[in-house]
Amino acid sequence: MGSAASTGFTPAERRLISLRYRIALILGFIGFLLYANTLRNGYAVDDSTVVSNNTFTTQGIKAIPAIFTSSYRAGDNDPSKQERVTLYRPLSVAMFAAEWQIAPGNPHLGHLVNTILYGLTGFLLFLTLSSLWNLRFSETTQVSLESFHKAGSKNGVRGETFSLPRRGEKPRARLLPTENLLKIPGIMIPGIITLFFITHPIHTEVVANIKGRDEILSLLFVIAAFKCIASWFNSESRVLLPAAGGFFFLALLSKESAITCVAVIPFLAWFFDRRLSLRKAIAPTAAAGAAAALYLVIRRIVLHGFMSSSAILPLNNSLVTAPDAVSRFATAIMILGRYMLLLLFPYKLSFDYSYQQIPIVGLADLRALVPLLILGGVIVYAILRFRSKDLIVFAAIFFLITVSIVSNIVFLIESVMSERFLYMPSLGFCIAAGILLGRVVPSGDQKNVTSFRKLAAENLLLFTIAVAVAGLYSIRTIVRTFDWKDDVTLSTKDLLTCPNSARIQYAYGSYILVGGALKETDPVRKSRLLDDVIEHLERAVALYPEFSRAYYHLGVAYKEKGDFDKAVFNLEQARKYNNFDEADFFMALGLSYAGLKQYDKAIDNFKKAASISPKLAPAYINIAINSNAMGNYPASIEYLNQALQADGSSWEACFNMGNTLTHQGRTDEAIEWYKKAISLNSRYADAYNNLGIIYATKKDYRNAYECFKAAVAADPRQLQAQGNLNQVTALLNGTLKSQ
Repeated sequence: MGSAASTGFTPAERRLISLRYRIALILGFIGFLLYANTLRNGYAVDDSTVVSNNTFTTQGIKAIPAIFTSSYRAGDNDPSKQERVTLYRPLSVAMFAAEWQIAPGNPHLGHLVNTILYGLTGFLLFLTLSSLWNLRFSETTQVSLESFHKAGSKNGVRGETFSLPRRGEKPRARLLPTENLLKIPGIMIPGIITLFFITHPIHTEVVANIKGRDEILSLLFVIAAFKCIASWFNSESRVLLPAAGGFFFLALLSKESAITCVAVIPFLAWFFDRRLSLRKAIAPTAAAGAAAALYLVIRRIVLHGFMSSSAILPLNNSLVTAPDAVSRFATAIMILGRYMLLLLFPYKLSFDYSYQQIPIVGLADLRALVPLLILGGVIVYAILRFRSKDLIVFAAIFFLITVSIVSNIVFLIESVMSERFLYMPSLGFCIAAGILLGRVVPSGDQKNVTSFRKLAAENLLLFTIAVAVAGLYSIRTIVRTFDWKDDVTLSTKDLLTCPNSARIQYAYGSYILVGGALKETDPVRKSRLLDDVIEHLERAVALYPEFSRAYYHLGVAYKEKGDFDKAVFNLEQARKYNNFDEADFFMALGLSYAGLKQYDKAIDNFKKAASISPKLAPAYINIAINSNAMGNYPASIEYLNQALQADGSSWEACFNMGNTLTHQGRTDEAIEWYKKAISLNSRYADAYNNLGIIYATKKDYRNAYECFKAAVAADPRQLQAQGNLNQVTALLNGTLKSQ
């Protein structure tokens, strides 16, 4: 008895609290378990922009001050992604830097942190929803008793009509009797909502992609803020509102779209606070608003303004190609309809829906008209049921407010459609789904239920249906996590879902080119890989004729195939649509012109590469090779010396110095340079072969024999060296016989 008195809770209440925390832990563990498979995955898609290819992140914790004073992708080394100066999300990038400090280049730690945070989201979401449900359905909640009994509610999800007093009148609603309140759970429906949310497959892009940390943190901190606000509604503790404001500030530092949740707070007060007053709505909203104002001030200072000067590209958002405002609006509504469909049936998923996967439609198109009618119906229902505080209305309001900023209806953003945009809005869908299930399916009496087993037994049908739905979600989620193993696996799968996405076609072709074809040593397999690359990159430029990066990689693929005419055409197309400042691009273009024996143009491009990267020895070497081909031996020697200044250990420079000197007839000097090349690379077959040729011309057949033998040993596919070895062997045999 003393213990109960000291804590303020009866033994039954303490058991109920214990049950809530046990359920929260179970839900959190389910969230972790669903994504445990991702711990073996590598980096994928945008992970490189904020983790592995980011100059800030890869410096570790010493870069954190720079991260907080820079835009989101300021450290991105990938020139194919334009800097988005309107984004300020330092918190997740700072975490990536800290993780890099602990485990450099290790994606597994990033996946582990994402999975833990997602499990924590499930844990905290249930506790927050449970607190809100208890607020709404506590013993002092003012509800219409007649309306409640008429609805026959046992789930706390239907029939609640809150009497609103007229001006100057006292509230007429009566208190709900205790015996009925015990039948209203703060566990079952919040548990179902959380279960639906934590298992929903639409979240795989966020959790399985390390870069999705910004979404996870943002919602996690928003939920923490809502938990503080729910507690403040009940106790009005002075520390809770500043804590809520602090969590909102952290949510905004994670991702700016959390600002929409400031508008949700007054509705929290309206739908859940049992002692609703103007102050109860204004105070927490003001706390979150102050956090938002502080964030916006910092963001403006760091980014030197709010808006980006760069135009939105059709490749990123096809809505910019809409012929008029009406078709743009209709297409945005169609996309909203696709979002709703994905929430209902999350079967066909993709990491990209860019140009031309989403067609431009008009209002008369059923794909836009049906979602518009559904949206209109939801809005009408919300208006009609708002005063009765129907929680379905709250779910709809939460969804519409949080999805508004990414809907392309209010204003255009840099992406036409993305599954990660549904991470926060999907909570509204799950709230509606859980409440509707509770209204449709009868539940048992939950009086004195203090164990999970009894809770499930008392609500067996409701529990069974919820678990069945969550089970289907879980299967799809786990299967989808395997798709996120790496870039090639993901793009291979999503090509089937979105074959008209120019970006997916490009992504697949580029991943195969860079990760496979360029590294392949077997000529037959390399040729097959290049054919696959060319097929998909040609499809990418056909879908989006101004796709400069696709032209670039297509040119590289044709260069590797030896089709230099097509290589030059595609690389020049790439330059037409983009002002490249990458040395590698000009190296590829120079090699392609060299393949056509257009040595002047080749040299011009190699010089451009050298001007971009003065320490790039291959640029100087290729200038020398082409100068040599033109008979300009002094220029060749000059640029080879520059190559050696850039990289004193370049065996290619030494080898080509030997070639140039040989062409000048300075064979003794050439021998020394070939020997130097071999000393730097003992398996340099070409150097052995050329050295052997010089010895053979000097009739030094024994040294020639040794050189050709070493060349064949270094590279058995060196057919020229094998032929030279056979000839010098015959010469040696003839010499020996004559002696």
